[in-house]
Amino acid sequence: MRNILFGLMAALLAVACSKIPDKPVTEKLGIEELSRAIKADTSFSSTYEFIRNHVDAMEDLEKAKFYDITYRRVSRYVEQFKDTSVLKKWGKEWDAEWEGKFGSFESKGDSIVSYWRNYLKENSLNRLVKFELADIKKSYYAYVGGVKDMRIGIRMTPTQGGIEQINFTYGFVLKIKDDGGYFSKRECLFTQPFDQATTSYWDLNYADRDKFENESVESFLQKYNLYFDVKDIRMNGVNFHADSIAIPKSIKKYFEYDKYPSLQTYFKDDVMKEFIDTSYIGKVAYSNKKFEDMMRAEDEAVYNFLAYKTKKKTKE
Repeated sequence: MRNILFGLMAALLAVACSKIPDKPVTEKLGIEELSRAIKADTSFSSTYEFIRNHVDAMEDLEKAKFYDITYRRVSRYVEQFKDTSVLKKWGKEWDAEWEGKFGSFESKGDSIVSYWRNYLKENSLNRLVKFELADIKKSYYAYVGGVKDMRIGIRMTPTQGGIEQINFTYGFVLKIKDDGGYFSKRECLFTQPFDQATTSYWDLNYADRDKFENESVESFLQKYNLYFDVKDIRMNGVNFHADSIAIPKSIKKYFEYDKYPSLQTYFKDDVMKEFIDTSYIGKVAYSNKKFEDMMRAEDEAVYNFLAYKTKKKTKE
């Protein structure tokens, strides 16, 4: 019975595809041809729209490369990958393959990241000073009301001796919902020597004033996490630079996205490649590659046509 059903499905697919014109994709279909094809397979309308946009963006020499590709051939190719249940089955198989090859790398990667995180904590220039949001000062327009100026007060406390000069950046991100609001880092240069807690004030720009005009220190800290990063510091007549701390490229990039864990996952793949195995590939990338290989094996010419990047710029 199962073989009969599969045979029937294949026959129906063959009938539907036979209604699709066996005409080069480089030529437009007539209204009558297109109507018959859509009646036979309603999904062909979206396939035809994609093909036309794709081909119309090509120069003539580019079109010539794909003259042998027909609408029927593309339609038959696309049909092979519409069954989501089959795709899920393949996905599970590929995930299992990945686990067998690279699953053990995860814990090793976590150990590597942990090592370098501790290394940075012990060697980072941030260890030399403690930062705190101490004050938010506001001045108002006398007659029309509204905030005229806002200054943020940052308290700096040396932790390992007096500081003669410091250059640092700060930024903030919402605690509850990370909406991409990690504002561009503000750079601050403080040139007055200090050996105990001192508070310096920095002007906020117009965008920040509009956003924080109703905030107090308490309400601000309830909503936002504040981040600081020491770039340069001078102590005992010696200049220290953050860039001089040797750290592998993949690790540095990974830590840059500490505020965005969802994006950080992609950069962890580079950590695996640099420290464990250059052939390492992440689970998602592995499944994508397996799928691409399968699509290429089904019909490489059609795959190349669909994946081709045109040189001609489309009209805006």
